[in-house]
Amino acid sequence: MCRLHPHGIAADDNVVDDRNGWLAPSSAAAVSLRTTRRYGVAESIRGFGSLDPGSNPGTSACPVPMGHGVMESMLACDAFDPGSTPGAPTKLTLGGATTQQGESNMKHRTIKDMENKDGAWFVTNGYAHPETLIDHDADLDETEALLGMFAAYNQHHIANGTPWNTWPDWELCLTSMPHEIQFLSEANEAEKARMAHWLQLMQFIHDSPQVTVDGYTVQVKGSHGTTFAFDLSLDLRAWVRPGDMAKHMQMLEDGSRPREWMRLHGGNGGVVYAGMHVVGHSLGSFWYVPDHVPHLGGRATQHTADEEICIEPNNASLALAMTSLIHLCIDDTQIWLMNAEKDIHEQVRAEWWNEHWPQGRPEDFLCQYTKDEWEAIQASWWDEARDRIHAIRRQQHE
Repeated sequence: MCRLHPHGIAADDNVVDDRNGWLAPSSAAAVSLRTTRRYGVAESIRGFGSLDPGSNPGTSACPVPMGHGVMESMLACDAFDPGSTPGAPTKLTLGGATTQQGESNMKHRTIKDMENKDGAWFVTNGYAHPETLIDHDADLDETEALLGMFAAYNQHHIANGTPWNTWPDWELCLTSMPHEIQFLSEANEAEKARMAHWLQLMQFIHDSPQVTVDGYTVQVKGSHGTTFAFDLSLDLRAWVRPGDMAKHMQMLEDGSRPREWMRLHGGNGGVVYAGMHVVGHSLGSFWYVPDHVPHLGGRATQHTADEEICIEPNNASLALAMTSLIHLCIDDTQIWLMNAEKDIHEQVRAEWWNEHWPQGRPEDFLCQYTKDEWEAIQASWWDEARDRIHAIRRQQHE
């Protein structure tokens, strides 16, 4: 496990928005879901709006990011592909797109102070030379090694409890980090903003007592006892199913690459995963909604055969989206509320397919409906799901 000091602290504890009373007292760094648009990194991932438009005052009830003021959407269910397999799981989208104000706040916090320091500076000031702490022959794409690299160049901040602002000198060229953000001296302002996201993410992972890293895998302990895990793939610019990166590296070492994986990337034999943007969890398959989840706690799910959930980023900055993802896992509440609501939607969707196409989708399915008709059908699924959620909440208040 990679952690240079034992004194873990939660990042940005003072920015939690608990206006709905959904966060446990122990989860100071936990946040709900919607937004990374108007504030900074941690400040902006709060105010999730569920499918029920009356559940969170001031939030958008729309299931896709629409940009309704302060409580803008960060996580939503994608529209369905009319050619998709009936009953196939939908995906949740994790946002984090910053507006100009959000980027401005990031600059004031980190970019203006971001710097390089050579090894001599560290030695002169009583620290180890960073190059002595980094195994340059190792796989530096591995999450644990990447975290160790950033920690090596921020020893002084670890010792003093200050924000990390020192970008690795040259070692990132040994990784799959995008080339435009490998060297601080060559980066423009937009690229420096992305670098700032990585610095804040690495410090948050390093300092948080609820986050551990082992090899490629990031494991997050939720505030209500759930364990979440995923691998970071710099090559894919994504998080993937936990354990997939180790399997991939073993395949490369063995010289074997499954054809079905290669086909997914046009046969180029690159790093390919069916489980991109997948997060594993400890509730198992066909889980019950944890009892602490508002309104839907204790309900059995019907469309959760996998022991994982799919949450996709909606931001070009992987580090920013990943910071939001980790906060979501720590919160350990909204992630289940959203997936429980999604499960209700999936049930509505499955019922429609069984009623209208009980023998399965015909080959000429796309000819059966106009675009407007199909969009209206999809909208009706959401309407019915919302009605069922409303009914559940009314029953609880009776």
